[in-house]
Amino acid sequence: PVPGRRTVTTIRLAELIEDMDVYPRHAVDSSHVSELARAIEAGNVLPAPVVDEASKRIVDGFHRCRAWRKMLGRGGEIDVEFRTYPDEVELLKDAIALNSKHARRLDAQDRTRCALLLERHSVPVTDIAVTLHTSEPRVRELLARVVIVKPHGSGAGERKPAKPITYPAKDAQPRTITPEQELVMN
Repeated sequence: PVPGRRTVTTIRLAELIEDMDVYPRHAVDSSHVSELARAIEAGNVLPAPVVDEASKRIVDGFHRCRAWRKMLGRGGEIDVEFRTYPDEVELLKDAIALNSKHARRLDAQDRTRCALLLERHSVPVTDIAVTLHTSEPRVRELLARVVIVKPHGSGAGERKPAKPITYPAKDAQPRTITPEQELVMN
């Protein structure tokens, strides 16, 4: 991904938006947030979070922003790197690329989530592989490790990352589960 203009600026933490639709991980790890807060308290300098200038959405640095919020409160101010993006797909690709090569590594469920997010935006498997720093066969494997969560009644199901116990059956077709089963799975 090649974001546009980049500038470092100071912003209030309360202005930053955590948009889970562009967050590459399946969950924010509160223990990692606490570790980062302790690092800040000890005087360590953390990289500035990357933020979309237009929307104020966090592109990279959810854990760092939460750690700063823990230390300073929502009214605190931090430096962020503002970036501009030509479209939503480039923003998403940058979020995934930044998270896939540093800090807390993406686990298998995170990588599947990333592949699914990009697939929803019609990003080709080749580009997904480049963004995740992996091979095309691995992306195809990740895209097969899903369950279809089907709401009660009518309506299309949503493809979501599966836990190992719910990986597709031997026929390689994703299992269809209910929202209640997804809750137990997670």
